[in-house]
Amino acid sequence: MFEGQIESRILKNWLKAIKAVTNEFRMEIQNENGWLITAINDAYTALVDISLGKDAFNRYEVKEDFEVALDSDLLEHIVKDARGNIELEITKEKLIANTNNTRFEIRLLSPETIRKPSVPSESDFKAKIYLYTEDLRRGLQAAERVSQWDEVVLAVKDNHFFVKSVGESEVMEMMLSSDDLIKLEGENCRSMFSLNYLMPMIKAVNTKSLKIELGTDEPVKIAWEDENMSVMYLLAPRVSGD
Repeated sequence: MFEGQIESRILKNWLKAIKAVTNEFRMEIQNENGWLITAINDAYTALVDISLGKDAFNRYEVKEDFEVALDSDLLEHIVKDARGNIELEITKEKLIANTNNTRFEIRLLSPETIRKPSVPSESDFKAKIYLYTEDLRRGLQAAERVSQWDEVVLAVKDNHFFVKSVGESEVMEMMLSSDDLIKLEGENCRSMFSLNYLMPMIKAVNTKSLKIELGTDEPVKIAWEDENMSVMYLLAPRVSGD
């Protein structure tokens, strides 16, 4: 059994990061390492690996490590209007939450019904880009307005980072030089991704900066962490014929 207390703000950020990829997930509750999740979406194109540390909680009590499975839509009912702290009690069968003088009880899913993927071995990443979250978010929002097929190209060329999308009558390209980026390492590369999957991931980032690892027609790796949790996303590319 788990018993603890956590700020609703922290739990909202954690849940938003998960829901960017999936609505059902398995979670390990560990005495030493906190809450650990590795989950994949139904299309097997996007993965999230997220850890919420013990120090994120005001109170954290676990008698022994165990695993549960949750529906993130049901969790959202708890956190949506929550303010201040949330008191939590979790067994293998149910989750009980008390917040704002309101009690919620959720029946948990069976972990065996949800696939738990392993984090893939390193892909052939050719470049690492450290950049400001707002710059990337702004570029992807512009790409959404232009893209005809909900696709965006992320690329590194000659020490510049590019975000590009193409519409029926428009082309959008954002270029960030080394002066605009925090750091850029590696060589030229280019991959195309679905905006439908990529945008929720970037919207969930709550830090000022993040790291992208990019290859040529390879998955993109997006990583960020704050004082409470660390998050890593992998998104499969759309391979074009050109």
